[in-house]
Amino acid sequence: MKLIKVVKYGGSLFTKKGLKPPKLIDILDSYEVYVRLDVIRRAAVETINALRECEKRGILLDIWIGHGVGPYGHYAVEVLGVTPEVRHYCKFLNELVKDVFKEEGIPAETVDLAETCNWDGNRFLINDFLKKGNDVIKRGNVPITFGTIVGSPNGFKIISTDDFVVLAADSLKADQALMWTDVDLCDKDPKRFNDAKPVRTIRSHLDIQTTIEETDKTGSIREKIRKMGLIANGIECRIINGMVDYNIYRALIGENIGTLIKP
Repeated sequence: MKLIKVVKYGGSLFTKKGLKPPKLIDILDSYEVYVRLDVIRRAAVETINALRECEKRGILLDIWIGHGVGPYGHYAVEVLGVTPEVRHYCKFLNELVKDVFKEEGIPAETVDLAETCNWDGNRFLINDFLKKGNDVIKRGNVPITFGTIVGSPNGFKIISTDDFVVLAADSLKADQALMWTDVDLCDKDPKRFNDAKPVRTIRSHLDIQTTIEETDKTGSIREKIRKMGLIANGIECRIINGMVDYNIYRALIGENIGTLIKP
């Protein structure tokens, strides 16, 4: 049995997204302050354990991995604008993530959206990305990518890891699209409201209060839900709290956890 899963580890999960550095260079020179290396390592351990468990069950799991870039994209854009220079910061975080995943036994191989994707004025073109990703899988490795800056007819455009998840899952006819964030998806922001209640199923991004998250360079949690809703009719889509131990593992082996996005 073969399953295809397209997944995203959120920027708020892998970085201290709300921590603003005094200078942009600080996120490189003092990356330990801004990157949750312990969470990245736990994610890698849970992911490799899930892959091994699936293999024991006779399941061949093709996993396409994306990760958000937190301040390495959002703050870099704030300082540098939507320019190619931002790619350096996004790539820096990707190298950290990839190295940790490889240390834990995942044969991760970067497929850079900046090199394999562009914007034609109406949509992202990802055929080259998918081809290279499939080549990675044929070699027995795991494709990993990240939010970055791609070319467009009028210059440059941000492609988020949310975009990657939706586009890749749709093109690959994936069985699941999974996103892990740093909190449960609730009816309102659990970081601000003690009475926030987890939402187990949701049909519309409009069902979430706008205060749940400040909008960043790629949109709020509402936008993530809206994008996943575009493919939810044929693909199981879930948003899950990745800060809870084993939630990454449990989701990858097929347990019904987190919030199900219904069409």
